[in-house]
Amino acid sequence: MSEALHTDLVASYLLNGAEESYKRTLLVKYVFLVDVLRELPAPAAGFADYIESSLLPLKSLSAQDVLEDATPFFWMNVDRCRNDPDNLASHSRHLVMLAFDCFFRHLPDGAEVRLPAVEGSDVILPRLRIQVRASGKPAVLRRVNSESLEIEVDTETETFTLGSIDSKYALPLMTIPDHGSAVLLEVKDPALVENDYIETISLNSTSAICLNEKIGRALEMIDEADAELGAQIKRLIKWYFPIITKDPNTTHNSFTAKRLIGVMFLSGIYRFMPLLEAIVHEFHHTELYMLMASREVLWEDEHRLYYSPWREDARTIFGLFHACHVFSQVEEFYSRAAKSPAFEDYTEYIAGRRLTLCQQLRLGLQQIRKDELPQTGREIYDFMVDQIDLRANEMRFYRNPLPTIIDHLDKWRDSHPELADSVILPVDLQLARSNAASERV
Repeated sequence: MSEALHTDLVASYLLNGAEESYKRTLLVKYVFLVDVLRELPAPAAGFADYIESSLLPLKSLSAQDVLEDATPFFWMNVDRCRNDPDNLASHSRHLVMLAFDCFFRHLPDGAEVRLPAVEGSDVILPRLRIQVRASGKPAVLRRVNSESLEIEVDTETETFTLGSIDSKYALPLMTIPDHGSAVLLEVKDPALVENDYIETISLNSTSAICLNEKIGRALEMIDEADAELGAQIKRLIKWYFPIITKDPNTTHNSFTAKRLIGVMFLSGIYRFMPLLEAIVHEFHHTELYMLMASREVLWEDEHRLYYSPWREDARTIFGLFHACHVFSQVEEFYSRAAKSPAFEDYTEYIAGRRLTLCQQLRLGLQQIRKDELPQTGREIYDFMVDQIDLRANEMRFYRNPLPTIIDHLDKWRDSHPELADSVILPVDLQLARSNAASERV
């Protein structure tokens, strides 16, 4: 195993079988989708018939073809259909539309799918890079041949030749510089993103151009510092969305979603290094989502809440464990970046971030009860603790806890008096708090 993977246990799990297990889980959900829907009360069986008949030309596809060509948006709608039967009318339409998009090259000439009208959603084909206004109108998608298709919306038909789409119908996107397989999408459509965060997407083209350039530069510099990590990000993350940040001085607000593995939502308003960190941060959320879909990492209890050094609110074990994993990997990346010529202009920034992250991580890990984790979770926990112990010996950060760490903790305890006594503190931090309190008196 390479040196880089020794510093990311989750990545090593994925490399050694967990990623394949995750992909098999996706495939099983798709293969048995129609059977699951037929077990549900009416009208789910009717939507099962619609999906089955629409996707009949794809029935002979190999597992490899499905996994290779399916987009995250397709998988999200498979999951939606299985878990949100109250909205099957829209979810099944989105699924059929995205299947046409993903597997277009496998369809026979003349194959067509019919899409019922759905308010607020157009004909969106991310792989084929086509968008046709269709909100509230029925549509028909028809393959003419390997290079062309027809889209009929409310009886009006347009023919499209792939590779030369008229700008009127071109999906608004930009290719990430020096990474032709990844794109930044400027699209708000419920077929592609959840309603919970669709309004976070920015459609400011000027801001998107700047963000696109910064993403390209960030990926290049990540690759300079850690080629293994850079390759993994480029392999797994193919779709980016620009999001709105109302206040750049607030907490990090880029995000990923566990139903959209392979998609990253990034703010264009960040300065360069916080944006680069956000990419590393969100990638490590993605890998942990994949692992959690294939292995038992946590026994979750939504009613038990914990202190997190990174948040003002109380967190579930899911949120706290995710935070510890991603920030431990951000710190590991910075330890490599500190040795890379590409980051020589950021030496002071990196040193400050590493110190803060190490102290936050040590405190965050203290809150997790190792004996309450499943085996895989315990292994990841031990790995993170060992990493922080190594940093403690290297950086001696435990000798002088940062005032900001103590201040965050005290404010959190004041805001959550019912949980104040549940916070577990290292001995030196207890002493530092006592000394700080004495000095204030």
